[in-house]
Amino acid sequence: QKMRDSLKVGDNITTIGGIIGDVVSVKEDSLVLETSADRVRIEFAKFAVSTNNTAEKEAAKQKAAALAARKAEKEKAKKEK
Repeated sequence: QKMRDSLKVGDNITTIGGIIGDVVSVKEDSLVLETSADRVRIEFAKFAVSTNNTAEKEAAKQKAAALAARKAEKEKAKKEK
């Protein structure tokens, strides 16, 4: 529920039915998705949102950056020995 409440215009989401699109409008209980380059717009109930792909991509980027930083620290510590 928290993820659905935090959706904003520009987020890329997947619905429980497998439809992927970009959020172009957010209302209290629904949102409008733009699903293709043809600019097809469909209104969905918020409860139909399965994942926020934008948030997942950002989390993956942050995790990768943290892992790279840890690896760099280990390499630096090895060189200092």
